[in-house]
Amino acid sequence: MIKLTTILGVQTEKKSSPINEARTKMKFRSGTAEFVISLNDGKLILIPRSNGVDVLNDLDLSEEDIYSLISNRLFDKTKIKFEKDNFYRGAGYSFVIDMDWLKKKI
Repeated sequence: MIKLTTILGVQTEKKSSPINEARTKMKFRSGTAEFVISLNDGKLILIPRSNGVDVLNDLDLSEEDIYSLISNRLFDKTKIKFEKDNFYRGAGYSFVIDMDWLKKKI
């Protein structure tokens, strides 16, 4: 099985805790944002690091537009279509694989 972190081309940091932290960078017109990646219950959660928050704020876009932009970057990296997780209420941006898209691909 291929790990999602391998598909995203992220760096995994080895720490003494049992939880590994994965990170990825995405380029936007306002700069490069770094995100911490978390996988939870089939959801991909991207939490921007402090510089990422500034980069995203400088875009001056709505939350929906930022989700769309990040989703497009994820597709560019993985060739997998992600959509916003409308039920997520935590920090960062949560995505799920677009199952309708996946069904058509299979």
